[in-house]
Amino acid sequence: MNQSDTSLWTFCLSFYSFPQVESVCLELQDRGGVNINSLLWAMWLDRIGPSVSAEVWSQGHEKTAVWRQWVILPLRRLRRRLPKRSPWLAVRRAVQRWELRAEKRELEQLQQIAMNTHEVRIGQAMDWEIDNPSDWYFLRQLLQAESDLCDQLIELFEHWRLETMESCSSS
Repeated sequence: MNQSDTSLWTFCLSFYSFPQVESVCLELQDRGGVNINSLLWAMWLDRIGPSVSAEVWSQGHEKTAVWRQWVILPLRRLRRRLPKRSPWLAVRRAVQRWELRAEKRELEQLQQIAMNTHEVRIGQAMDWEIDNPSDWYFLRQLLQAESDLCDQLIELFEHWRLETMESCSSS
């Protein structure tokens, strides 16, 4: 990930593809019903800094709830019901692509809300460094009942951050 590209989508793709992150996120989704986009958005908001209020968090959930309920979740249910074998595999992959596009649109809406409300600019320096665990306000609010996985995700973030910084400095 390029350090100057701080878009929510770029962060999500980079972090989610980091080893073990996908499995932790899916466990949170399956075990606790956690919305992975909300989880990644929480982490992104926590890195924007103290200027982001709980109002932005609420507004984001209100603005994307209908999209999630009527587009993303039905696509996910359909994909999960489709067999993972021929001749259904091609259909399953197509539905998965639609689901991913719908999730991307949701993330774009969430980013826009943060940008409109707090003049967050894509490309501005993000505070990727973690000073202390209380820096994770939105993430901890979302994962109150899953503190073990929350801590694991924070640890993975730190590994991802260090690796990302290393790769940016060597290029």
